[in-house]
Amino acid sequence: MTENEDQNLTTRFIDDYSLRQDKLKTMKLKLNQEQSVFKNPNKLAQNVTIASFKVAYLLGKKKKPFSDGELIKEASDSLFTDFKNKSEILGAISSIQLSSNTVMRRIGAISSNQKTQLQTDLSKCSYFSLQMDESNDMIDTSQLSIFIKMCFNDFSVKEEFLKVLSLTGRTRGEDIYKTFKQFVEEEEIPIEKLASITTDGAPSFCGNKKGFLALCKNDNSFPHFFQYHCIIHQQACGTVININNVMELVVKIVNSIRDKALKRRLFRELMDEVDCHYGDLLLHSNVRWLSKELQGKEKQIIDMISHVQAFSSKLAYWENKMKNGDFQLFPTLQETIINYSENVYEPTNHINIIQHLRSEFKRRFNDFKILEPVAQFISNPFTGDVETKANEIGNLFNLDITVLEMEIITLQNDSILKITSEF
Repeated sequence: MTENEDQNLTTRFIDDYSLRQDKLKTMKLKLNQEQSVFKNPNKLAQNVTIASFKVAYLLGKKKKPFSDGELIKEASDSLFTDFKNKSEILGAISSIQLSSNTVMRRIGAISSNQKTQLQTDLSKCSYFSLQMDESNDMIDTSQLSIFIKMCFNDFSVKEEFLKVLSLTGRTRGEDIYKTFKQFVEEEEIPIEKLASITTDGAPSFCGNKKGFLALCKNDNSFPHFFQYHCIIHQQACGTVININNVMELVVKIVNSIRDKALKRRLFRELMDEVDCHYGDLLLHSNVRWLSKELQGKEKQIIDMISHVQAFSSKLAYWENKMKNGDFQLFPTLQETIINYSENVYEPTNHINIIQHLRSEFKRRFNDFKILEPVAQFISNPFTGDVETKANEIGNLFNLDITVLEMEIITLQNDSILKITSEF
């Protein structure tokens, strides 16, 4: 091509818009084809890495050995037998890195990411509350479990597992306090946002002078916070009625069967012969069992208060029924009374048991009774007298009553919020 021809072509290319568009499309298509050579392997590698993380997460969540990840590859060959792209699928599966060391690194990365997310949430939240419980593990090392519930500016709430702190020595209040204080300082927990601490009510937590909560309140780095007795552990107040004439014998028999291997094998054979639903026995343990009625995430305190009030009301109802000689709610007791060999059955003992249980409930759940007006207001802020609500909430949290009244009036007349609360 001569110089003149080249200049003419350049001039034509500049003047002709459609020619430029065609040339641009051709160049883009060529570029995309070249880039796809690199994009497809990169996309595959990304998907393989994501799958590796998901498998590692499931192994950790289900408490399975890290080596179990390789089992997925062994089962995949028969699973995709009739697939047209079987070789492609198996190739992708075989490229997933699931060795024990890789799974270990993946779980470490997940743990690090979760810790980072929790630190971010702690820095953003307005307030948080802590729930603590101390118990021994299988090797008798005391472990302090800490859960956290965070509240944000948009009124959203988030629950997370915060930490398990090992108490290698003694478990006095000062030992728990020192371990927790060290954790707060090392992890830079914004303790000034602390609103409440809930414990299991043990003396090491609730002691007036040397208990964990007392030591925290005497520490100037801690803000003013509320303390509560864990509602689940408060169910243990049922043990105060001390009805052991049946359970002691049952526990003794169960532990006797479980103590010897031969007895246990014979017992299982007996259960199979009678087609029993349960084929074995559990050893008795003094570890407190948690109530599934009260467990679970996103439980609000108003739900807990409702359960407690309902049971307290039932106790009062049972007491009145017994005093009037009505035992229909207790069919076994009623049958015993009917077949009672002596002249008249005196229900005083059973009534005393219920009265004692009611008294214990009232004593242990007194702190929730104080918080009930606040919980009711949060559940439904559009009802109730403004002055009464402001006084109840203001006195509890040491707030300005007049300012609080104005805020409640504004809240109760928010039309958009009313519409939202209906859904």
